[in-house]
Amino acid sequence: MIMEEGKLTFTGNVEEGVQHAVQDQKMAEFIPEVPRLFLAENLIATSSKDTVPLTVVAGKRFIDRHGIKFQQRKRIIPSLSGDPALKIEHVDFKYGRNSPLILNDLGLTVQRGEWLSIVGRNGTGKSTLLKCLMGMEKARRGKITVFNRKLAKWESGQLYRMVGYLSQNPADHFSYDTVLEELVNRAKQLGLAEHQVIAESMLTRLKINALKNKNPHDTSGGEQQLIALGIILIAHPQILLLDEPTKGLDPLRKRSLGKLLQKLQKAGMTIITTSHDMSFSATYATRCAMLFDGKITSTADPYSFFAKNFFYTTPINRMVRDQLPTALVWRELSHE
Repeated sequence: MIMEEGKLTFTGNVEEGVQHAVQDQKMAEFIPEVPRLFLAENLIATSSKDTVPLTVVAGKRFIDRHGIKFQQRKRIIPSLSGDPALKIEHVDFKYGRNSPLILNDLGLTVQRGEWLSIVGRNGTGKSTLLKCLMGMEKARRGKITVFNRKLAKWESGQLYRMVGYLSQNPADHFSYDTVLEELVNRAKQLGLAEHQVIAESMLTRLKINALKNKNPHDTSGGEQQLIALGIILIAHPQILLLDEPTKGLDPLRKRSLGKLLQKLQKAGMTIITTSHDMSFSATYATRCAMLFDGKITSTADPYSFFAKNFFYTTPINRMVRDQLPTALVWRELSHE
């Protein structure tokens, strides 16, 4: 079933459903990566008995059966150097004296102006690492520096203007009765002029104008993510730490968020995200890192990173890696 604006617009099997959805630009964004590739490239002949492949396995069989060859158009990822935005050296962390180490001799350097996506299984310490970077949790051992200054040397107010942090629970950021009040009062707290103008501009920027008079607690999980992000961005932080930022977002808002963050990163902001969304990381991040057993075990640009991974990779990479080992997302592919 497909619903649009409160109305049921389609009922039928899944294969027919994705073919119906691809005819509408907005609805097409909801189609998973594998069938989206075949439909975008018009690889399903209307005269044949073939159905749209919905899974990686079905897609590989279809490709082999028809001898399809793809070409890849990689995005350009600039190399960065110079003084790092963040440096983490030999950091250990555990929640109790007798508890196991969550972070274990962890080391990581993040360059200014890069977007680093940290991936890893649940419970491996991704959220804990971000909290340590904000000083919300204190490392048992090691050193964290932010713009060449030890974390402990930063005054909290100064640090929170320099570094923005969005937790997995966006409601932690809410204090007022409406979304507009949240943004206006954050601008006031920062001593910014034209509070109302700044707040309205942020609503437009995040495409959440329709929510301005709602209580933020009454909005959906994905909407709360965007509201909390707006509160953080009003401070114009130089570093942005986002813990699972795509959680609860529909594909349209996810793509909009990716483009916004990419624009901020290209303008010089340093972004660190934690994510289970491999396709989002592959599309937008400039570098990826694996957190495993409390350590950063590998870092590389997205193409090299996912090509070397068999479990942490994208559906498109699993499907076509035999012919294109670095292929990551459907938008980068075209058939020969």
